[in-house]
Amino acid sequence: MMVPNGQFEGKVDSITVTPSRIAKQQFQDKYGAAEVKLNCEPRESHMENFLRCVRTREKPVLDALTAYKAMVTIGMSVQSYREGRVLYFDEHKQKVVSEAPKA
Repeated sequence: MMVPNGQFEGKVDSITVTPSRIAKQQFQDKYGAAEVKLNCEPRESHMENFLRCVRTREKPVLDALTAYKAMVTIGMSVQSYREGRVLYFDEHKQKVVSEAPKA
């Protein structure tokens, strides 16, 4: 997946999805093209949203709890890959554990 000119900061109008060589034929069969252009919805940047929320005291789109959940997921996936095993998140203890927590 690529954004125009490799930009990951700032606004872009679209994102181009191009399959890897392995899945290229299945992708073409499903979507009828070797590349699919996805238009992005118009919205303010993260920094604009944050500054507006500081002024107005609204809740930002990406608040601290959302960031925490995203980073735990990313961190767990990296740790799981490096260790070659399945990891679980114990919501009560707020810790990554190696065995599924009891319900």
